[in-house]
Amino acid sequence: MRQAVRFTKDIVSRQVFSATDAYESLFKNILGIINGYDTRTDVDGSKNVGYKQVYNKKSIDSFAQGLDNMMRFNSFMNLGYSIYENEVAKYGDTAMIDFTMGGDMNAVVNRFKTLIFGDKKQKSIFVRVAKLISAIKKDPYSEKADGLVDGDGNIINDMLLYLNPQTPTDKYPIGRMLLKNSQTENKSSEERRLISGFAQLLDHPVEEVRQLAEDIAFYAYFSTYDQNTSNSFFHLVPPEYRKQYDLALKASL
Repeated sequence: MRQAVRFTKDIVSRQVFSATDAYESLFKNILGIINGYDTRTDVDGSKNVGYKQVYNKKSIDSFAQGLDNMMRFNSFMNLGYSIYENEVAKYGDTAMIDFTMGGDMNAVVNRFKTLIFGDKKQKSIFVRVAKLISAIKKDPYSEKADGLVDGDGNIINDMLLYLNPQTPTDKYPIGRMLLKNSQTENKSSEERRLISGFAQLLDHPVEEVRQLAEDIAFYAYFSTYDQNTSNSFFHLVPPEYRKQYDLALKASL
């Protein structure tokens, strides 16, 4: 049993942060600092130090997700830009989105804040998506609506139909990006259409739409870090645009 667990962990640790030794060590230390340490005797008689038992599952989940987010962010920022530069130099792969913004952590944080809260130059990502949807419905023959709606103003782009932006209200002062379905509910055929719809936005002839699509992809990663949550959708970014992220994650694991 012990060997089976170690073998399984070794396989999974090459795919997810939470199965790595670094994650386990950090997780135990964080909970130990917060809740206190406890010495236990293993089945083979050896002594080991771990955190005291915690009964609040919600707290455990919050700590685990927060730690996973920090590890993803740091590993990606440390590896991502060098991979981006190498791929562009080797293959001229200009479709990739540089999610690291030149390797500048502060620039990434500031851009994400702007997407969430908006600033003097532009509204939040939630307001901008909602405005685009409203605008192309009202004027289906505009340049921005090209290929995204039919002649009656009905949206035909699967990605825009999938996104459900919630603009700020008095009750919820920060906007949210809800989805039509959780990713766990999507069929593979539906996800292929969504990826195609995302690609259509990223390749749109109007620069404003292309920039908004890139901002949506940026928000999708840094809001959920590609985790399997109800409103995560970074996996729907077309592979050629997220190539930098995929290579960086593989290298970090």
